[in-house]
Amino acid sequence: MRKSLILFLGIGLLVGGCDLLNNQKPQQSLPFNDAYQTISVLNQDLTGAYNDLQDQNGEPVGGADWSVYGEIMADNTNFQGSYPTLQDMSQHKMDPNNGSANEVWYGSYKVINDVNIILDKLNSIQGADQADVDNIKGQSLFLRGMVYYYLVNFYAKPWVGGPGATNSQLGVPLLTKPVTSAADFTFPKRASVSAVYTQIKKDLSDAASILKPATADGQGNKYAAMAILARVAMQQHDYATAETITNQIMSSGTYALNSDVQTFFTNEFSPESIFEISNTVQDNVGVNTSLTALYNPKERNDIRISTSYVQALDKIVPQAQQDSMAADSVTYTDTRISELLTGTTGSSSSVLKYEDYLNNSDNAPIFRYAEVLLDRAEALARTGGVNQESVDLLNQIRERAIKVSDKNGNPVDNSKYIDYQMSDFGNAQDLIDTILLERRVELAFEGQRFFDLTRTGQNIVGQTGKSESFDAGDLRFPIPQTEMDANKNLEQNPAYK
Repeated sequence: MRKSLILFLGIGLLVGGCDLLNNQKPQQSLPFNDAYQTISVLNQDLTGAYNDLQDQNGEPVGGADWSVYGEIMADNTNFQGSYPTLQDMSQHKMDPNNGSANEVWYGSYKVINDVNIILDKLNSIQGADQADVDNIKGQSLFLRGMVYYYLVNFYAKPWVGGPGATNSQLGVPLLTKPVTSAADFTFPKRASVSAVYTQIKKDLSDAASILKPATADGQGNKYAAMAILARVAMQQHDYATAETITNQIMSSGTYALNSDVQTFFTNEFSPESIFEISNTVQDNVGVNTSLTALYNPKERNDIRISTSYVQALDKIVPQAQQDSMAADSVTYTDTRISELLTGTTGSSSSVLKYEDYLNNSDNAPIFRYAEVLLDRAEALARTGGVNQESVDLLNQIRERAIKVSDKNGNPVDNSKYIDYQMSDFGNAQDLIDTILLERRVELAFEGQRFFDLTRTGQNIVGQTGKSESFDAGDLRFPIPQTEMDANKNLEQNPAYK
């Protein structure tokens, strides 16, 4: 009988450099259980789990795939590369043999099994310092919760209704027990979307409760877990919870907007960074599928900005603000264009957020402080209508990005010209729409656009120009065909049956 690939091929385990599923007693290596006797070994395995998230067998997974696929599935980008699997993804024409979609599945479950093993073995470690135990446990739960968040949002129909709604549509298999030998193999069914979200929130809440506010660069901490929880709350339309979490992150004083829009991308782990996945020169992520390779004009440059994104840029400064500046003979520059794009021509201009074209070592941005401000602004507007705090948070993003100069090129107070007032919004929806527009421009090319469109119930336009409902079947990734062949308990997404 063929073993389920979710557990066999997708989740291979190496100890002492040998595949334990094929060689249970390799020479010069420890038996499996003997290998997990010290906290230092589990720390090494935690590092291995982060490495698998960054780059699993030459595929970036969280290290680039999350950031790329969340954009090319939506309307910010125009994919012009030669990879058929990414072409099909951008055109919403995937099939169960799409290698790009499949690598997310297998790489994600590899990370999940990594941390399941760590969590299982952690219970048997004797005499370890409790702070070390809590850190390893918290990191592992953070990784598992975050990975499941991306899995369920790529492979399952989106959450609908409020936080208490029953979402019985097919999610993804929930695996919380380790697989270390053939005896551990199972053939899991897909859990419901509700069940997956319950597990995500439990993992992230538990992680936030035991992780320290600050940890090593490239690892999750208390606030990184809370930030993903805020994102989950927004997906579930649980705006009251999102308000609470974002307030706690902001009140901590741990993070701040950088003084300019470029620093986050040129200086890794800046004050604005809540969580990013490390890519170093030594990681050697390659010249084909790294963020830099796909976006940067000095690399493959497969991904360009779309005409739709250009239209969004044109709306950022409304006509009334433009008229006010013209009357005073001042001009504005949106530095998200001047510093982060090569221009504003749809299908032609390129993205400069990922700038290390020499080494392809740009980190993958998962969560930065700007998103916390935008999450809170939107959540407050949805629960309380037009309010001063939402407007102030929106203006913080704008004041950092949009610069105003007099006719001699000298900077002037931009708040006078580009800040919004409460009176600018006739109702809550006007404010929400303005926040969502700002969010689109601010967070573009960082992997959030597809998820933002689905959570807000907006149609999604693929590269062919076809507009589809946010819950359309072909907007979900297919379960890999090899997985379907191996596990008869799995049910394929309907669009691919």
